[in-house]
Amino acid sequence: MNEPQIVALFSQPLYINMEKLPQSVIDAVANTEHEVLEDNDSLYAKNGLMSKDRQWLSTQQETREIVERHLDHYVYNTLGIARERCQLTHQSSWCNMHTPGHCGAGHCHTNSMFSGVLYTQIPENSGTIRFHIPNMFPTYATQTVLPDIRESNIYNMREAEIQPQEGMILCFPSHLDHTIGVHEGVGKRFSMAFNYFLKGAFGYDDNALTI
Repeated sequence: MNEPQIVALFSQPLYINMEKLPQSVIDAVANTEHEVLEDNDSLYAKNGLMSKDRQWLSTQQETREIVERHLDHYVYNTLGIARERCQLTHQSSWCNMHTPGHCGAGHCHTNSMFSGVLYTQIPENSGTIRFHIPNMFPTYATQTVLPDIRESNIYNMREAEIQPQEGMILCFPSHLDHTIGVHEGVGKRFSMAFNYFLKGAFGYDDNALTI
């Protein structure tokens, strides 16, 4: 039998890149005023601290330029979206601080199209980010039958784990569920998350929409 061609249809593209961050950006994230998110009766009891400012990039031009340079490449180059018809618009952004024992419950980013995170200070063993398949079941399975697999690959994987590094930036579709591993290291871990939407013209003729 000839070697078959296997095509990975309908991917969930995750953008990963590294940025040499200026000390001013690292300090800006660390020095942001944070508030505790704890609610002892919820899944989010150990989610760490989040900046009070949920529009953080609106006043942080240096960091915003870094984020939008990478997001621009992801949206217009990788995804091939028509720049002349749709423009990226900042929706929300905030800083996160995790100390030992903190983690992040599973979630996606609602009311957004593209999301991401910029890692500024990452102690060793301070937790990975794990992305989960959107419908929780890979294409070869149903909700009642989930065969065992010998080895995970891009065709059968149910989740993907990324080890953050200082200066790493991730961009991904906002609907993609993800969790943050437990901080089992020493010291404070800082990152900055962001959400963006597209504004402009969508579709043509009777199916046209302007946002």
